[in-house]
Amino acid sequence: MSEKVGKIPWVVRSNPMVNLWFKVLIFGSFVAVLIGCFIRSSISKDFATYKFIDSEFWSRSYSDWSSVSPVDLSQFREAANNDSNLKPWISANFGANYSSNLIDRWLAPGGEPCRDSATVGIRFPCLDNNGSSILLSTGDIHEFVFQALDVSGNVHCLGGDYFETDLSGERWKSRPPVQDLGNGSYTFSLQVHPDFAGDYNLTITLLFRHYEGLKYSPERFAFDQVVSVIPVQFYTSSSQLPELNQCRSSDYSRDVWSGRWTRHAQNDSCPISADGRYRCQEPDFPCEKPWCEGPLGSIESNGWVYSAHCSFKMFTKDEAWNCLNNRWIFWWGDSNHCDTIRNLLNFILDVHEFTAVPRIFDMNITNPEDPSQVVRFTNIFNGHPNSTGNYQGLNSLIDPEYRTLLKSYFSGEVIPDTIIMNSGLHDGVFWPNIRRFIRGAEYAASFWGEVLEEVRKRVGTPPEIVYRTTVATGGYARKLAFNPQKMEAFNGVVLEKLRSHGVVGKVIDDFDLTFPWHFDNRCNDGVHYGRAPLKMKWRDGIVGHQYFVDLMLAQGFGQTLEEDPEEVERRPWRNKILFFAPHSMFMAFKFSWASALKISLLVLIIGSVGVACFTLPVDKILKDFLVWIENDLGPWGPIMLAVAYIPLTVLAVPASILTLGGGYLFGLPIGFLADSLGATVGAGAAFLLGRTIGRSFVISKLKDYPKFRAVALATQKSGFKIVLLLRLVPLLPFSMLNYLLSVTPVPFLHYLLASWLGMMPITLALVYVGTTLKDLSDVTHGWNDFSKTRVAFILLGLVISVLLILCVVRVAKAALEKALAENEDIQDDVFSPTLPTNMEPSLDLHDSLIIRIDPVQDGHDN
Repeated sequence: MSEKVGKIPWVVRSNPMVNLWFKVLIFGSFVAVLIGCFIRSSISKDFATYKFIDSEFWSRSYSDWSSVSPVDLSQFREAANNDSNLKPWISANFGANYSSNLIDRWLAPGGEPCRDSATVGIRFPCLDNNGSSILLSTGDIHEFVFQALDVSGNVHCLGGDYFETDLSGERWKSRPPVQDLGNGSYTFSLQVHPDFAGDYNLTITLLFRHYEGLKYSPERFAFDQVVSVIPVQFYTSSSQLPELNQCRSSDYSRDVWSGRWTRHAQNDSCPISADGRYRCQEPDFPCEKPWCEGPLGSIESNGWVYSAHCSFKMFTKDEAWNCLNNRWIFWWGDSNHCDTIRNLLNFILDVHEFTAVPRIFDMNITNPEDPSQVVRFTNIFNGHPNSTGNYQGLNSLIDPEYRTLLKSYFSGEVIPDTIIMNSGLHDGVFWPNIRRFIRGAEYAASFWGEVLEEVRKRVGTPPEIVYRTTVATGGYARKLAFNPQKMEAFNGVVLEKLRSHGVVGKVIDDFDLTFPWHFDNRCNDGVHYGRAPLKMKWRDGIVGHQYFVDLMLAQGFGQTLEEDPEEVERRPWRNKILFFAPHSMFMAFKFSWASALKISLLVLIIGSVGVACFTLPVDKILKDFLVWIENDLGPWGPIMLAVAYIPLTVLAVPASILTLGGGYLFGLPIGFLADSLGATVGAGAAFLLGRTIGRSFVISKLKDYPKFRAVALATQKSGFKIVLLLRLVPLLPFSMLNYLLSVTPVPFLHYLLASWLGMMPITLALVYVGTTLKDLSDVTHGWNDFSKTRVAFILLGLVISVLLILCVVRVAKAALEKALAENEDIQDDVFSPTLPTNMEPSLDLHDSLIIRIDPVQDGHDN
């Protein structure tokens, strides 16, 4: 035994190797924490929970809205001459001054019985089919007008009702667009191509009355009743329609599409495969022109395909790579973008490394068969400035850090060449009324207009913007805060504002594309149409689900991204993309010499830690360290023991031997205090590292912890409680729990206090076991001979400790399961790249609507 040091206890004489390496580890951990705090002030704080000052946003002035323009019925009538056999395709539009007209109608006064009543049914003035089919010719546009009726059968003479229409046959599904005439009358048009003559059903559902779908909490106002089902027989006529051409760049200029889904194959004996997919036709099963071109089997739709005023090309893998090679595609929108990117990678580009795409994602993707072909995908979530949060939508742009993050991608020498954006479902939850949303959309359009103008001044040609309209939410979600009436109105407002600022270039109408499939949850979980295939029970109780609607959208994006050679010449920075594309771990840094220095320091620290972990005999060092504490440190021992937890916790090394050694060395009171404080401080250090410089790395590792999805969701409502229970229940690996929790919105002080309290039982048990050990060598080198009384005493203590721990864990486990179950219905794919997206029956963006109730039921502003 070496001589103990009195005046200079920090000098280790028993083991010089421990002295050297332990100091290196301690120094490295403190340097990492210091750099983390330093960098935290300069990177995007996308983990924080922000509070906004209204005056910063609402102080902007806005012009008054113009008056409602008169309704022109001629735009809904046949545009072709009656004596011509060539008829035009049906079309629709939002109309001029969409936002101001919407406001005026929304605020239309009552004061008369017919205006103050509520719609419960409809009547077709010139149609009395008595349940029998009505005969219509193919090719022609057939216009119908119907009148809203109140409960007494009287005419309701105020607009704003939202009717869902569905025209379905065996090989055709479409949404006939409804035009609100503002006086309780509505018009729609039917048209079917001559190739699809046959029997149809026209179903009309009244979902909301007088703009009640635009309310803050609309669920309790939903009517959701089928008001008419009309059998229709389309017979073949001499009328013809212009042949659909493959979509070109100019075809994406329309804000509203009037498309249809047509079916060109059907395999009724198509079983679901083990991976949850429906391979009903061969992948190279060809499209039928003019409805599409290419391999229809690639979207696994059992013969269904979407077309509008033009038809789409189904890209093969090689064609898609040739289109995207050396491109930088920037996605800004809600989490539906995550699904589309994943499906594009897995189904079209044949890249299977990504089972899911996180809300914040920046990666160079390489063609597995041709490493020379690379595309960069950047995805920035717009539902909240904190990527783990929800329900902010366009209001996220109020946050200056979030705006800085977005601008950083467009301020360097290399910038994205295409931006795909949407407003998203989160806007439906955040904005209290349509007037506020119009202001928010104006602000968002102004922001992106400024970004593009700065790019235009610096490099000449700005990125092209493709706007993807928000989906038609399906099934149960049709009545919630992001219902189809609200999302359709929001789409129109955003597009009008973007065009007024010269922002949007192309539009792909995902609302029209998804609408024919939104009546139930067979093709969606309510808010997503692109959930990954999985052979498990779906929302509607059936094993498996349909995912082809989002695959169709991904194929549609392909043609929006095709460019002419002249366009490439106007973007000289294109060939530099691959050299400047940062990987996801550093994507929050704006490129500068300062950020380069920070990244270099981070790489150096990680390298040093990695070398230490893989080259040092960690177990031997811990044992020698305990010997050193006992022999050399004296009263400094408990403090040193507590400090030792920091590097071990940061390196995710189990520290149980320290806990046991603390009990033996210092007894139960002092050993428990030292171990408890040390473990808590170490957990806090690891939490801060994961929340700052290591955040992106932690997110990339979440795919290994699928159980963490439910935990992350639950922390949004009960952060302190969930952390406390997780410390008591071994649901997740203890060594990684600090880092996993760092990417949740749990406040740091709440995390620290809950961790300290939650780790007390296991710490107390281990310290107690340590106090019963005969000698330190029993901890480090095995058990020595014991007397029978001593053995019985130790065994009794161990049994009692185990029983106490089991009781605590059992109670905590029940509480944790209850807490997680309470959050099942507000699942969101948050930030994890592999969070299970469709394993549970409850889905995204749900429960928050139940707890957010209008304080006043009457009046639009409430």
